[in-house]
Amino acid sequence: MRLDFQLVERLPKLAWVARMHRGEERAEVLHGPWVETRDASFVEGAWDGDFSEGGFDTATSLMGSGGRSVGGRVVFAGPTHKLERLQSVAVGDRLYVSNSFALLLTMAGEDLDPRYPNYLFDYLRYFRAGLTVAVKPIRLKSGNHAYLHDCCNLAVKRDLTIERLEKRVPPEPRGYREYADFLERTAQQVTANAMDPAREHVFRPVAAISRGYDSVAVAAVASRAHCKRAVTFRHSSEEEFEDSGAEIATVLGMGVKEYNRSDYARAGGLPEVEFYPYTRLASKAYRVFEEELTGSLFINGQAGEDFWCTSWESGLPLLQEPGATTMAGSNMTEFRLRVGTIFFPLPVCGAIHAPALSRIGRSKEMAAWSIGGSYDRPIPRRLAEERGVPRHLFGQRKVGGGPEMGPVGLCPESEADFRKFYAQFAGGKVSREKDIPQAVLKRRRRWAQPLRRIIFSSTRLNRLFRRFLGDRLDSRWGSLSLYTLHWSFHRLKERYETQLAGQN
Repeated sequence: MRLDFQLVERLPKLAWVARMHRGEERAEVLHGPWVETRDASFVEGAWDGDFSEGGFDTATSLMGSGGRSVGGRVVFAGPTHKLERLQSVAVGDRLYVSNSFALLLTMAGEDLDPRYPNYLFDYLRYFRAGLTVAVKPIRLKSGNHAYLHDCCNLAVKRDLTIERLEKRVPPEPRGYREYADFLERTAQQVTANAMDPAREHVFRPVAAISRGYDSVAVAAVASRAHCKRAVTFRHSSEEEFEDSGAEIATVLGMGVKEYNRSDYARAGGLPEVEFYPYTRLASKAYRVFEEELTGSLFINGQAGEDFWCTSWESGLPLLQEPGATTMAGSNMTEFRLRVGTIFFPLPVCGAIHAPALSRIGRSKEMAAWSIGGSYDRPIPRRLAEERGVPRHLFGQRKVGGGPEMGPVGLCPESEADFRKFYAQFAGGKVSREKDIPQAVLKRRRRWAQPLRRIIFSSTRLNRLFRRFLGDRLDSRWGSLSLYTLHWSFHRLKERYETQLAGQN
C-alpha cells in the first residue's frame, strides 16, 4: 500500500488521521504542518535512534507516533507507553486511524453518546489493566465502537484487517547502575533525535522541575543530555507550599522560568478543553508554559510515582495499576499536538520492567538513598543526588499538583460553558452536582489503606471487586463532573470540524 499525504495547515501542528478504503492500494493521511513526511512514511515524535534512518516503528522508546508503508500493508506506530496511544474506528468499508481521538471521530462522522455518563470509568478501567487487555473498545452514539491501542504498532492490510504488533522491549536491568545508564542513554538518544538538523522542525529540550522526587530526577538526567532550559511552578496547588525548582535548576546548570499554576485559568478560550479525557488532572496548568513548550521536547517526571515508588501498589507486571483512581499524564495529547511539543515522560522508558525496578528500589544497594516514611523513592533520589542536587532541596513532602477549580474542576469561564453544554446535550439529572472535596477523599483513602492493600495486591480479589462493584464506590460515580469529558470532547470536535471544512 502507498501513503498519500495531504497537508491541512489549520490542523494542530502534530495531528494526523489516516483514512483507508477496503481493497484500495492507498492510505490517505491528513496531517498538520509539523508532521514529518517521506515517500513511504510519516512521523511526529522522537525516538532512541538515528532520525535519518527512520526506525521509529522498531524503536525501544518512541515518544509520539507515525506510520510506514511496508509491502502490502501500512504499519502505524504508537508510543512505547500508555499515556498516549493510537485510536481506530471502522465505518462501513472505511477504516480511520489517528493520534487524536477527537480528530478520529470527526473524520469518521462518529460521536460519543451524550446519554452515557461513564466514559471516564471506561478509560480508567483500561488504564488500570495496562497491557493485560489488548482490545479496548469505546462505545459510540451510533452503536459502533472505536478502539484504543496502547503501547503497540498496528499493521493494516488492504482488506482493513488489523494486526497488533508488540513493541520491542529493552533488557531487564539487573541493578541500579544498569538502569541509570539505560535512562541516561535513552535521554541522550531521544534528545539527539529531536534536535537532528535533518528534521524540518527541530525540537529543543525543556525540562519540568519542582521540589518533588520525579521531576528533579528527570531534570538531573536531562541535564546530561544537553537540556539547558527548565520551567517550574512557584507553589503547589494549595498555594501555600513552595514548589519552585529554580534553585535545583541552577545546581543542574539550567536556565529556568517560574510560573503560577492558577494563571492557566486566565488563558481564555476554555483552557481545560484540550486536557481531555480528564480535565481535573494537574497537567492543565501546563497551559501557562505554552510559549516555552512550542517546538520543544518536553521532558518531565510523569509516571515516576507509578514506577519509582516503593509502596505495595508499585511493581506490577504489564503496566498494571489496579488501584489507580486517576490517569496522571494521560491528558496531554490535544494540548501538545496544537502547541507542537513532543511529550517525553522519561520514567516510562523501561517501565515494562516495573517488577525489577521495584526490587531495585527496595534493595540493600539503595539503602543510603532511602529516607523512610511514606514518601520515599530511592531511585529518583539517587539519580538527583549523584548529579549534585542537595538532599534537603527535594523529596521532603508530597504537596500535590492542582490547581483545584470550582465544583467540577473548571475555571469560571469553562464551567459556565460546560453547564450550557450539559443542559443542551446531556439532559437528565445526576445524583450529585459536585464531587466530594479532595480533603475528604484523602482522609477516606488513608482510612481505607488496609482494605485497599488486601484488594489491589491480589489479582483474584481485584477482579472480583471490579466485577461486582466496578467504580460504584468512586466519589465521582453519578456526579456532574463525569460530563466534563463529554464537554471537552464536544468542543474539540467542533474545533476539528472547522479545521477540516472543505476536506473530502
